[in-house]
Amino acid sequence: MAERCHCWTPCSITFTLSLSSSPCGMHMWLCFKKCSNCERGALLSVVKCWMPVLREIVIGTDECVCCDGPGDVSGQQGATAALGGSGVEYRDNEIPLPQRPSLVEVEVHVEGIRRLLDNGGLPLEPTDIEPIHEIVDKLDQVFFWAVEEGNSFAREPSLLAQCEVPHLLLRCITTRRPKIVTAALSVMRHLLRNEQACSHILAWIGRTSVSDDKHNPLLEGDGLCGLIAGVMRRFLGLAELQVEAIALAAVAARFNIDQFLESAVIGHVLAALQRHSGNSAVQKEGVRLFSVLVDIERNEAGENVSMEPCESVVVGEGNVAAAPTAVIFSQIGVVVSFVLQSAATHINNAEVKRDAVHFFNRCASYPVNIASLLASGIYPLLIRMLSFSLLLPDVFAEIMETIAALVPLLDPLQCRSLALAVRRILLTTDSPYHISICAALILRLLKVKSACSTPLDAMSFDDCDVVVPAVRTKELAFSDLIALRDDNLLTFLTEISLPQLLCHAADNFSEDLALRRLVGDVTRLLVPTLR
Repeated sequence: MAERCHCWTPCSITFTLSLSSSPCGMHMWLCFKKCSNCERGALLSVVKCWMPVLREIVIGTDECVCCDGPGDVSGQQGATAALGGSGVEYRDNEIPLPQRPSLVEVEVHVEGIRRLLDNGGLPLEPTDIEPIHEIVDKLDQVFFWAVEEGNSFAREPSLLAQCEVPHLLLRCITTRRPKIVTAALSVMRHLLRNEQACSHILAWIGRTSVSDDKHNPLLEGDGLCGLIAGVMRRFLGLAELQVEAIALAAVAARFNIDQFLESAVIGHVLAALQRHSGNSAVQKEGVRLFSVLVDIERNEAGENVSMEPCESVVVGEGNVAAAPTAVIFSQIGVVVSFVLQSAATHINNAEVKRDAVHFFNRCASYPVNIASLLASGIYPLLIRMLSFSLLLPDVFAEIMETIAALVPLLDPLQCRSLALAVRRILLTTDSPYHISICAALILRLLKVKSACSTPLDAMSFDDCDVVVPAVRTKELAFSDLIALRDDNLLTFLTEISLPQLLCHAADNFSEDLALRRLVGDVTRLLVPTLR
């Protein structure tokens, strides 16, 4: 916010910019003074206010007091006084809004990049360090404009498209200089979110793949997917460029999911995950791509539709809907194992964990995938993730939802490990949200296992999704001891004091009616084993 500061001389203007404001009470401001006589400015001071303590750090040069005397520091004291106390206050009508650049400014900037790319008619070589750095610097400014157009002005006419920036980005990619290609991919990713710019980019790529032979060696297929696959194939060992290419693929998949699945992009992404297994940025973008893909629904025409997880794929006589991407990834290929490995290696990375859990949750929502998911080893990883996800409520809820989908096919030992994991959570958390989810999972476990253990003529198929074959044909004798041979889940839950823990939690949060109802249902199912 620009305002005339009364603490300064009449010929000066002070600009005060709020840099950061955290919940703990730390604020930081920059005071910038511009002298109207010499037209030079300097950073006067950075003022930090930490709770009630006010501290001033003066970063001064001789230029910052060019209009004041050498020993006159009244301006700096005035700045501190002006910032003391309440800080900078904005009125509702003074909140700064995003400002679009003028068309002339964009044209001049883009023309400068074109001249650098021409390079006097010679191709850019790896030794042309200065032109490459200058192009990358100019593309950084285009990146900020693309972010604004892709977010704040997504449905408005694109200034960058009017200045033929899409064609400029293709020229940057064909230079085959890694830094320029990386910067161009990052600009293209945000520019695709603008409707007009997106249509221009797809049109230029279509023209390039048909008519321009010098671009063909970089393409591996048609359209945007072919461009992404070609770039990833050419720059296999550059992790930073692979990250931008995978992020661009996540945006491109939303336009035509069928074309994306038929392209070579997924193969290159899996190769990048394997080659850069220790790079958290590559793993994060790769897992995020697959978590985005399983949310995109398909039909026979390739259009996005809404399909329930348990809905039949047969839509009519002779017409069969396309299989969901979650079913394809679970039944074909090695996508699940790659996501599993990335999540296990980077289990402390919150973004990798969140996207991996969402991917597993979407795959497990289709009953046909449960057996293959259990065979791939998803259950031990989910149990391991529970203790790392207590501070991430959304991730914790998705983990428990995924485990609940796997319950019908869990063997007795896996059911016991699940009960022990829930018991550990109940002993370490006092959050009613987490306790309610744990109680709901135990209730699901009891209902499914009790329904699957009843005779077939008395079984309610509404309570049990999958009929699990009996582990033993002969019933085991009741025992007071917890032995490995005891397959009675009710006895095990009682012996580890799970009903007592749930009842204690329900007493502590008596105002939570939903929690009390869940605990009551669990307790009623465990009554036969309580003595």
